[in-house]
Amino acid sequence: MRVTMTQLRKGGHWIGANDRKTMRGELLTKKFIAGESLVKVLEFAEVRSCPGTYELSDAKVKECWREQSTIVFSGLAHEDGAWVAQEWLVDVAPPPNDTPVGGGRIKPGSRYDVPA
Repeated sequence: MRVTMTQLRKGGHWIGANDRKTMRGELLTKKFIAGESLVKVLEFAEVRSCPGTYELSDAKVKECWREQSTIVFSGLAHEDGAWVAQEWLVDVAPPPNDTPVGGGRIKPGSRYDVPA
C-alpha cells in the first residue's frame, strides 16, 4: 500500500516536530519463524531506497482517528545493535505527489481516430 511515513522516535528517543522527516513509500507486512514463535514485522520501503531499512517488529496500533487517514504504530526496531522503542505516523491516504510524471508535449491523436 502506498503511504507516507514519519518516524516519531529515533534510537528510542522522541523526535521533535521540527526535526521529523516525512517519507513516501510502500507499507508491507511480513512474517517469519524465530525458534518456536511467529514474528510479525511491519516494513516501510521508501521510494528509491533499499528494502529492510525501516522495520517495526511486534507492531501495534497505538492511535487511529476516524476523521483522518493517519495511524500511529508502536513497536520495536533494531538500531545500532540494540532493540529500541519505535513509533511511526502513517498516512494511508497521502495527497498525490506534486512532481510531474514524464515530460514533453502531449502526443496528438492518430489521424485515423474516430470521433465519439
